[in-house]
Amino acid sequence: MKTKSYTMEPVTVNRNHPQSRVPVSDPHRLKKLQEENNRLEKLVAELLLDNKLLRELSLSYW
Repeated sequence: MKTKSYTMEPVTVNRNHPQSRVPVSDPHRLKKLQEENNRLEKLVAELLLDNKLLRELSLSYW
């Protein structure tokens, strides 16, 4: 059984798309969104590591 390897890559954003822009009049909201995004990225990275460790452990028992 071949396992997949996952890597965290930066997300490409189309800055010219009208919906990709956050209004400058709301910098507090932008800061909160950036903090939430950072928190979620860390959480995903931790879960990927946990998943990888569990897969390696399960393969070592077989």
